Amino acid sequence: MPSIERFICILLLLVSICTRAFADSSIIVNRENNEIIEELDVSFLLLGKRQNWSNQEKVIIAVLQDDQSVENALVRYTGLRQDSFEKHWNRIAFSGRGRLPKQFKKAKDLIAFVNSNRGAIGLVKGSQYLPGVRIVKLPQD
Repeated sequence: MPSIERFICILLLLVSICTRAFADSSIIVNRENNEIIEELDVSFLLLGKRQNWSNQEKVIIAVLQDDQSVENALVRYTGLRQDSFEKHWNRIAFSGRGRLPKQFKKAKDLIAFVNSNRGAIGLVKGSQYLPGVRIVKLPQD
């Protein structure tokens, strides 16, 4: 096989793998949050550059701990791995410019938290039926 064809095959394989890794996580918000959310909004929200929803409700970030699909999503939306994301938020919190994201060990606890907090946005593994929350659909999803 000529090298250009081999290169294209490898590139397509990598794109396929990356797409699956990103598709393994979902962005969720409280079911009462009807705000239109785009990919840039997700980045701004997760990085603390935007700390209020359009209705002035405070944004509360919730993430699963030690989950590879969530880490992949963090890299996609923030450019940060989970440890760097935590350091980023420690700097924000300790400077008084925001609150640390809530961290959960179990997806069901994170989903319950988002369900009971109108300003919450969360990253969870999978995209199965998630009762009580709204899955944010982005154009590339």
